[in-house]
Formats: sequence, C-alpha cells, structure tokens
Amino acid sequence: MQPPLSLRLRLGIIELWLAATVVLLLIATAAALRDPRLLIHMGLLSVRGFPAVCATAIPAVCGIAALKGLFQRRSSGPILLLPYSLFWLAILVAGMFAAAWRLGPVGIAQLTFHAWLVGGITFMTMLGGFLVMARWSIEQLAGRTPRSSIS
Repeated sequence: MQPPLSLRLRLGIIELWLAATVVLLLIATAAALRDPRLLIHMGLLSVRGFPAVCATAIPAVCGIAALKGLFQRRSSGPILLLPYSLFWLAILVAGMFAAAWRLGPVGIAQLTFHAWLVGGITFMTMLGGFLVMARWSIEQLAGRTPRSSIS
C-alpha cells in the first residue's frame, strides 16, 4: 500500500534539501582543497585550510550516507539524517547569536532593510529546512519504521 501523497511529498522535499546542501558542502570542500587560504564562513564556523576541508567534507559524507539510506528506504537514513540536521541547526543558531552579540543592539539597528530582508529570508530558509529534516528524523526514530511510513 502506498503512503499518502503528503508523506511522499514531504520525503521528496527532505531528499531534495539534503541533496542541495550536500552539493554545496562538496563545492565548499573542493574550493578549500584548491585554495588552502580560503576562509569558509558557515554560521559559527570560520575556518581555513585543513580544518575547512574537515568542516565541509565530514558533514558532506554523512549527508551522502543519509541520502543513500533515504533513497533505499533503510533505517540508516533517519539515523544519519538526525545528527546531520542537528549539527547544522546548532551551527546556524549559534552563528546567529554570535553575530548578534558581536554587532550589539546599535549594530543590529543600523543594518539596512536589504540586509534584514535577504539575511532573514536566507536564515529562515536554512533553519526551516534543517528543522523539517530533524523533526522527520525524530518521528521516524520514535517508533515508526521507515519501511512502513516512507516506502
């Protein structure tokens, strides 16, 4: 029996978001390998050289493994997806608080409308994508078998 269309769409969106973020991480890894002086800024992470390669390659490998598990409808998909999404949630939220702390109330008030709009939309999109993935993973790990709910 096929699961409802809403569940299939939700999983498709999760797989698409995961694939997009993994591709971006692989591009960042390639750029860090090509130029060791390149500064990679992602939320709270601000690294260059070998740490930049590790900070992008390790999550990318975890994301690829999660994507493979999701495509094959294995239980490893949600198991790997949860730390991947929680890692990026922590990096993004901590980075937002660090930036707010660094700017202070006056610096935040002086940001332009464009910075608020673009930055806010980008942050909320990233945050929303990783929140949806984390919530779905928790639901799958809380007793629902992936084969019965997403196959």
